[in-house]
Amino acid sequence: MQLDVTDQYSIETSAECIRNKLGRIDVLINNAGISHGGEPGMKLEDVGKSGKTSVASNDEVRTVFETNVFGVIAVTQAMLPLLRKAPAARIVNVSSGSGSLTLNADPNYSHREMFGAVYSPSKTCP
Repeated sequence: MQLDVTDQYSIETSAECIRNKLGRIDVLINNAGISHGGEPGMKLEDVGKSGKTSVASNDEVRTVFETNVFGVIAVTQAMLPLLRKAPAARIVNVSSGSGSLTLNADPNYSHREMFGAVYSPSKTCP
């Protein structure tokens, strides 16, 4: 089943399908994530430049947060009734080292400049 975490209809349809076919879920793994809202195939250097606080557009920030933060919340909320039917349900939120507050506080962290304004905070939130 394909689920778009930025599309509430897709989320609800997926939850309904699971409810009808399985009745519950035992594990929810939130793994969706994007590093930028730009064109597919952007060079990593360009992604890093577009995600800096000094130049990141509000649209760029919203696009990344819509997937990495609000998508996680929306899917989790939709799946909670199905998880509650399992005897020992689990939720696993997959992040990355770039979401580490400790690493991003270190001025020597190599990805700090690359992902500091948009991606890193979005992977820290959920």
